[in-house]
Amino acid sequence: EPAGPGDATGAEYARPQLTPYRKALPARQYRGSLAEASAAHVAREAARIVAEEGPIHHDQVVNRLIEFWNHERRGTRLVSAAEQGIRFASRPGAVVRRDGFLFADEQPVRPRNRAELDQGAEWVSLDELAEAARKVLERAESMSEDGLAVEVREVLGLRRTQDGAPRIRQAIKTLIDGGVAV
Repeated sequence: EPAGPGDATGAEYARPQLTPYRKALPARQYRGSLAEASAAHVAREAARIVAEEGPIHHDQVVNRLIEFWNHERRGTRLVSAAEQGIRFASRPGAVVRRDGFLFADEQPVRPRNRAELDQGAEWVSLDELAEAARKVLERAESMSEDGLAVEVREVLGLRRTQDGAPRIRQAIKTLIDGGVAV
């Protein structure tokens, strides 16, 4: 699907097709409360979620853990148990925390299409936004910074949000500062 007029110049631009974002599923059916589960067990699930979905926003891992234990609402004790599991998962180096996001250690960042999730760019790591911009630039001979920001949002299937555009521009700036884009 070509970008809008004037966004790309030269050869015909073809939008990159990204793999759809997939949510992790629980390893098994959990009974009882997350608040009563061992921190080691919660840490294993947190690490598995991050390995499957990373980079993933910290709050989404907390929510996923609460869902895995079949709780319908976030409560202080549940959030605390999820947080403790995430801290334990971060200790051996399996999970790395950066900019409010959790990454699987040594795993490359692969941008995914989030159209099914109805999310804004604030739920996407700067690394993933930058990687999406890099993929767009690989296919476009040239593109304005504004055009690139719009195209990144489209490629990732993100909805427009107040905080989204500045976050995408921040990721693009890292590419410019790094000499990847000019």
